[in-house]
Amino acid sequence: MRSMRKPYLFEALVLLLLVVLLGVMYLLIATTPENVTGWAFQGTDRVQYMTVGENDTLYAFRSDGIYAIDRAGNLVWDFHVPQQWKILNTWDRSASTAGTSKGATSTIESYPVSDTEAGSLYVLALPNVTAESLKLQYYQNRSPYIALDSAVLSISEDGKLQWELPITLMVPSADVLSISDLSQLVMTRPVAIQASGDRVYVFHDYTETVVGTDGKVLFELPGVAAPASVDEEGHIFIVRAQAPSTPRANDPGYMTPSGIIEGYDRDGQQIWTRDVHENVVPQYLAEDIWQDFNSLPIYKNHTLYVPLDNGIVALDSMGRTLWWKYLPGGPYVMFELMPVDDDGNVYMRTVNPVSSASSYLFVIGPDGWSHYAPSLYVAQYDSLRHTAAKNGIVYNIDRTSFNHVKSLQDLQTLTVTAYDVKNSTSLWSFALPLQYKTEVLLNSTNVDDIMKGMYTSYPASYSNPAAASTTGKALRPAGWPEISIYPGNDVVYVNFRSTNYEGPVVLNKSRAVFSSGIYALDTEGKLVWDKALSLPVTSAAANNSTIYFATGDGKIFGTTVNTVVAGIALLAIGAVLFKFIGFGTVARARNRLDKNDNRNAVLQYIVRNPGCTAVDVGRDMGLNVGTIRYHMLILTINHKIVEHKDDKYLRYFTNSNSYSMAERTIISLMKREPMWRVLSALAEKPGMSNVEISREMNISTGAASRHMTELFQKGIVTKTPMDDRGFAYAIKDEYKEYVLRMIDRL
Repeated sequence: MRSMRKPYLFEALVLLLLVVLLGVMYLLIATTPENVTGWAFQGTDRVQYMTVGENDTLYAFRSDGIYAIDRAGNLVWDFHVPQQWKILNTWDRSASTAGTSKGATSTIESYPVSDTEAGSLYVLALPNVTAESLKLQYYQNRSPYIALDSAVLSISEDGKLQWELPITLMVPSADVLSISDLSQLVMTRPVAIQASGDRVYVFHDYTETVVGTDGKVLFELPGVAAPASVDEEGHIFIVRAQAPSTPRANDPGYMTPSGIIEGYDRDGQQIWTRDVHENVVPQYLAEDIWQDFNSLPIYKNHTLYVPLDNGIVALDSMGRTLWWKYLPGGPYVMFELMPVDDDGNVYMRTVNPVSSASSYLFVIGPDGWSHYAPSLYVAQYDSLRHTAAKNGIVYNIDRTSFNHVKSLQDLQTLTVTAYDVKNSTSLWSFALPLQYKTEVLLNSTNVDDIMKGMYTSYPASYSNPAAASTTGKALRPAGWPEISIYPGNDVVYVNFRSTNYEGPVVLNKSRAVFSSGIYALDTEGKLVWDKALSLPVTSAAANNSTIYFATGDGKIFGTTVNTVVAGIALLAIGAVLFKFIGFGTVARARNRLDKNDNRNAVLQYIVRNPGCTAVDVGRDMGLNVGTIRYHMLILTINHKIVEHKDDKYLRYFTNSNSYSMAERTIISLMKREPMWRVLSALAEKPGMSNVEISREMNISTGAASRHMTELFQKGIVTKTPMDDRGFAYAIKDEYKEYVLRMIDRL
């Protein structure tokens, strides 16, 4: 009896040792930020604006130039703006929309007007002249407008100036006569650049100018109320402009949207016109979604959305009504943080009544009929500046928690709350921890960065404080929060700074204390990474996985936090433990390998469907996925099948060298419908460019570029430069046979 217990005692000791080792592994994983990757780049000047383009290329704008930095943090090019031009300018973007003065406000923002396509960057440049020279123009002709001789600059993917397109912007004379320096000029008329395919669309002064990638004007559409929408085939959709019922005294040529929507083909020929018999309402949109939704009508999900004062109309690309939704108790605007989500849900917000600080959010389903109960949206969240939204989740900041400052060192914090709009439920809340404090004496070199965000009129109000107005006055502590939120797919990034200062600000006398940091939260609101900063952030941007930020010393950082890595590691630990504990079960199953009908059926399914997933098998066989994975484990251990991990899925193939690694790669790729279409198109027409692929597949050029970048990085296709600065793609010879075989099979 004692001899029979020895094997079990040995197994128990080994199991105990294994548990201890796995515990150590867990602690190492949990305490080591192996799921965080990043880079730092030292620039020569302060970065004031950043945007992320194709292939995760970061464009960082400074006063005299632009950096292009790749996803690994390498400098691609450094473009120096010619001295006669300015690319960072200040704009007044109206936050009033609904044809009423209720809740009417505006926001002053400094940013470059730009867009990217196929590696090229297009940016608006205003003349770098003096205010006196512009005033002289006014005194010579006494016109209500002053002409700004501006240009659109085209910068190639290697950082060279390709061409300049001259355009003239008409600025109300009153806007120029009221300033003493051109840095104080605020542009009040919208200008937009949109690059799509082989066209660049430039909107200014109620005219949409369509330009080829060679810089030549193809045609113009005058009398347009707002930037046009462009679909995947190059069709153009506009809203006609009309004179307002009450003209602006300082801008007599000011126009507003009418109720007439028109559609044009790629050559500028009108296809259709539609009158909705109500004036279309212009929209204010948050800066981080401005490029995607800055148009009238708004185009997304192959649908044209036409916002009205009391609802919204959805049209197809031929101007036919898909649905028309009236909402009670307006006026309404499209939600400035998330007008439309990826599922086609539309978000509308009531304009704040004069007597109330709150408004309501309405969610309209993709069919225009279904809708969710309105959610209360409180003005304390300050939606125009400090919150974000993505795919039905709004990230709110309750600013009432930022209490009265008791002393200079008494820094306050904020709480971020994730809110499910459709279900009217809070998902999680997180109080931002303060990083270490930094105290500085405010002077001419740091006051711009420290006080940025306090007032929209700053720094004009504080750069030269009047000594007479501050002499003898006690300096009192005051403070404010500055926060930006960037929701991604699996992570939410937060850029937060809490600042106290002694006011009224007197240079070289007033002090400031701040705590600045970048935070990464997972989808449950848990902190997974943070970084304390000794300098304020001058600019930040993010995509679905990476946050980019710059500090006042010219440094630029890129950080990617993968919240899935830790979970995968824990699953791996569990798998090892399961394999050991369940070894006896596996051994018994091996002995009955061919005697289980379900297991044999799973094997035969994989034979017929190479590259399938456990979900595929379970769905088609009507079995629980857990049961399928168990049988796959047994088949893998016994070398009947092999696993193949692609970017998204774990796929299965029969063993015995049935498929080479190259063939598994192609099969896995072509199981994804977009990749199947791309490779099928290239197999039929090798040598196509991004633009040609986008037309062939009826997708955007940006989407085609992402697919081709993935295929090129995986070594599936070749990339050959073309005369027009684009690239021709072709499937490599060693993969052609596998692609053709998969086309026949699928």
